[in-house]
Amino acid sequence: MGTKKTVLILGANFDNVAGMESGVAKAFRQLNWNVIALSYRKMFPSNLFMKVDEAYAKGIDLVLVIKGERVDPLQTFPRASVPKAFWFQDDVRWSKTNWALFQTLFPYYDYVFYFDQSGIEWMQDKIRGKVYFLPLGYDPEVYRPRSKKRDVCFLCSVVGPRLEVAYILKHRYNALVGWVGDDYPKLLAETRIAVNWGLAFQSTQQRVFEAAGCGCVVVTSWVDEKYRVLKTPIYVKDLEHLTKEIDELLVDEEELKKKAQQIKTESQNHTWKHRVLSLLNQIQGGDK
Repeated sequence: MGTKKTVLILGANFDNVAGMESGVAKAFRQLNWNVIALSYRKMFPSNLFMKVDEAYAKGIDLVLVIKGERVDPLQTFPRASVPKAFWFQDDVRWSKTNWALFQTLFPYYDYVFYFDQSGIEWMQDKIRGKVYFLPLGYDPEVYRPRSKKRDVCFLCSVVGPRLEVAYILKHRYNALVGWVGDDYPKLLAETRIAVNWGLAFQSTQQRVFEAAGCGCVVVTSWVDEKYRVLKTPIYVKDLEHLTKEIDELLVDEEELKKKAQQIKTESQNHTWKHRVLSLLNQIQGGDK
């Protein structure tokens, strides 16, 4: 075996063991990489610069920045021949702030990854350079099946078009609704049907992978077939379609169990480890 490689990951917060940053860092370790993880939201810029310099001095093989809204590439990274990758996981079409941030940071990285193929197509004539498709994922050690205690949940920030969805689910099914903090993985896994509702555009959000990993039947807002990262969730076009699908599942226990198993099986190929392997294959041609 050769010398272990080292990745420097800059993310918003590595304290949340159920979050993307922690899952990605764990995946690198599972692939036998040394990991230096820096939470940029918890540091003053001067402290971040110092920690990055220390990492470069020790020797690193790859830099990965996740979103990076507080990371100035020009000031943060020494001029060294270390590949710098940028993984942006927020929808650039929903928020003008996200789009402005993406446009600002994009030119300073060697490899840019984005979670939504339809978004890449939307931006391709607006920027110069290559953006690689890299979906989101989940940590199977955190998001795993548990004994089911409720029928329906809708665990997310309830804003915009989600307000009506939340009202209907709460009053029709007594669904668990809203953001639940640190208990999110447990409460999600204890639910038979997990509803996801995108705010605007066709993308497979992280909640879909997490719910699938928990063995929930996932009912989610419509995504055109060519953009579906997961094929087994139930995709619905409107609220009438949503309630129809839930009603049918709740009166057919066998179909509910069958669908849950199909989704769980498919999710096993969509973990953070799978995503990191794809990222490394793109950057290093399969050199892991």
